[in-house]
Amino acid sequence: MKKLILLLAFVVFVTISFAQKQTFDLTTYTTPGGWKKESAESAVQLSKEDPAKGTYCLITLYKAVPGTANSKENFDLAWASLVKEMVTVSAAPEMQPPATENGWEAQSGYAPFESDGNKGVVVLVTSSGFEKMVNIVILTNTDVYEKNITDFLESISLKKVETSTQQIQTPVSNNTNSPILGTWAIGSSDQSDYAVNNGINGYIKRQYTFNANGTYIFIIKTFQYTSDKLLLTKENGIYQISGNNITVTPQKSVTEAWSKKDGVDKWGKLLSSKNRTLEKTTYQFTKHYFSGIQLWNLVLQAGQATQRDGPFSTNTTFTNAWYYAPVSANNTAIELPGGQQITAEEIKKEPVQKTAGSLSNYVWESHQNRKDALGNNAGYSTNSYQFYSNGTYNFSNTTFQYYTPKYYMVNEDGTYQINGNKIILKPVKSKFDVRQQQKTDPVLKTGNLGLDVVEYSFEYTTINDRLRLVLVPGNEKETKRDGVFNYYLNGEKTKSYLYDAEGALSTQTINKPTDAAPIQSSGGYTFTTTNFDDGWTSTVQEDWVQVTKGNIKVLVHHPNKTADAYNAVLMDGLRNAWNILVAPKYSTASNFEFKPISGWQSIEFAEADAVEKATGKTVHVVLFKVNYSGGNGRFLEFITIDKNSFEQEFGAYHATSYGWEKMEKMASYNKFAVAGPDLKGKWTNNFTGLQQYVNAYTGASAGANTHASNENFDFGAGNTYKWDVGVASGFIGNIKFQSAKSNGKFSLPNSWQVSFSDIEGKPRTYNAFFTCIKNARILWLDDTGFGKSE
Repeated sequence: MKKLILLLAFVVFVTISFAQKQTFDLTTYTTPGGWKKESAESAVQLSKEDPAKGTYCLITLYKAVPGTANSKENFDLAWASLVKEMVTVSAAPEMQPPATENGWEAQSGYAPFESDGNKGVVVLVTSSGFEKMVNIVILTNTDVYEKNITDFLESISLKKVETSTQQIQTPVSNNTNSPILGTWAIGSSDQSDYAVNNGINGYIKRQYTFNANGTYIFIIKTFQYTSDKLLLTKENGIYQISGNNITVTPQKSVTEAWSKKDGVDKWGKLLSSKNRTLEKTTYQFTKHYFSGIQLWNLVLQAGQATQRDGPFSTNTTFTNAWYYAPVSANNTAIELPGGQQITAEEIKKEPVQKTAGSLSNYVWESHQNRKDALGNNAGYSTNSYQFYSNGTYNFSNTTFQYYTPKYYMVNEDGTYQINGNKIILKPVKSKFDVRQQQKTDPVLKTGNLGLDVVEYSFEYTTINDRLRLVLVPGNEKETKRDGVFNYYLNGEKTKSYLYDAEGALSTQTINKPTDAAPIQSSGGYTFTTTNFDDGWTSTVQEDWVQVTKGNIKVLVHHPNKTADAYNAVLMDGLRNAWNILVAPKYSTASNFEFKPISGWQSIEFAEADAVEKATGKTVHVVLFKVNYSGGNGRFLEFITIDKNSFEQEFGAYHATSYGWEKMEKMASYNKFAVAGPDLKGKWTNNFTGLQQYVNAYTGASAGANTHASNENFDFGAGNTYKWDVGVASGFIGNIKFQSAKSNGKFSLPNSWQVSFSDIEGKPRTYNAFFTCIKNARILWLDDTGFGKSE
């Protein structure tokens, strides 16, 4: 078998004349004699087996799909989305040297696999060229078919493809769709021990405003308690963008000293003014989205610190960087003498388009069932677009495979520009995650995807009384972002995508939590309410987190041992949960419907019209839960004025185990800000894992790899902390131990971040928030959960 694998990388592009040449898409090949062939639109499958001996070989040749210019990146993507969707591999692929021929470069690799007790070897050959990739997956449990495989690979030839000469380039000059347009601000305060201990720390705030006409305005305001003056720096000039670089050329820069009106932080009289040195600087810029605090930042990087921007930020996500956030209620613009504020010209001049059926009025979704190479139902895929009125968009994809339960999830953010019926999407970040079994499981693999700029034609249509969005790629080719064309007219598939209007989109651009007024809870935590930008408000209750918007109420129930108890009969478990969690709050109920959905990840769904004991009102109640394999699903109770109101907001019941994302999302509103006093004490996280290896040929044990870690944060008085981590990992019998620790001072830049002076030898800032369980909270630092250790 090893001999077979080693041959694969060297025979992909050799073309030998065989009889019965066949062509599929871009590939010409010869089927080995005596092999079974089955064809589908997206793949051709060749197979051979010996039932008596239990041996087999399966070769799947896939249709070409869009690819990047990086052949290894294409291979990695195919390994995650094809191989790992088919079988469970216990190791990374062992790669062979790439081969190049006729404009195509092949990357090949193999690994042992196991699927339902069936062990063997999986081989992936990914050929990249002409903005496309062609994949071949081979599954076998024997070397009997070595010659057949070699003959097949030797028979393959790939066509040259005409690539489109029309490419959308990043504009060199400034334009009205530049991602940096608008007003961006950054603030810092004096956090020295003397200033903090004596209550005299001041602040410095810096602010850029980039206008659509290529000009900018830069402002600095400095306030110190110990100074009798306010300092104001004003600078204006021009900027030029080239790729991801921006050059700022100042034309005038002055620093003014102003008196303090009434001795406080208010502008008094102008005392003096002097010119500043004009500092021309070229930055590398990035538009980065911090998911933990759900906030975009404009990140500027330079080779050395500038007088304009001051010292580099201690946030190490990017090196030598400053992080400017958009002006908002929590990051207000600098108020100038006379009460005026600087705002971007394009915000003043360009009203937001609010026409019926416009892109920014809806969430647009597309649901497709996935087929395997033979056309059998193999899972599903959901795409979602959200176009915001400020010219940004979010795209997400969730793909689920039944055969070996896995989620492949994509999240992309970027900007868009509309010209007539054309729309150009320009991503600034695109990332994929692969998770086992359920969406909340640990990430098996993650990585960045190519940033593909695509121009579409778009139009609206109505099908079955429902508004739809039709996207047509300008080159009429399927995109990596949207996948397979799915719009059919008169039974014929068109070269376009169809998205359904799935509900109103909030006018806010980011669903960002903001702090409510601090309220001391019985549990001693500062924040018990969170107001989200999309209109939802979360409040801590004894047995649940209550999430409300308008007349809609959702209860995110805390874990309940009795209600959550496993029941082999799904219906009985659902009725039990209803009786424990729902029934006690209502005097009478009618129109009961208990409609659970069985599956590897079952759905619990029950609804009824009920009369509230507290108000005497009749409401519609839905109890919902996804039974994730890890057991961390939560019961959600939806309360609306009637059934129609529920379905308008969350969609109607459907007897499938997928497509429940809107209801599932409500659990994420269990999210609350952090204050310094809340952290006092010790918080700990423990993790253990074991990976068992077996010989792919004999089935005998090949050892076990184990990993265990313990991480602790101990927060003390005076903003001090101690941190330690211990890790044990390696094969049993040869386990290695590592540890690290540090201590220092911590601070909170805002209610959603914690900064530490020293973690492994350097400052570090974590995104932070709390989730609630009954009588306790879990502290999340950069998506790692810590429990309070009393």
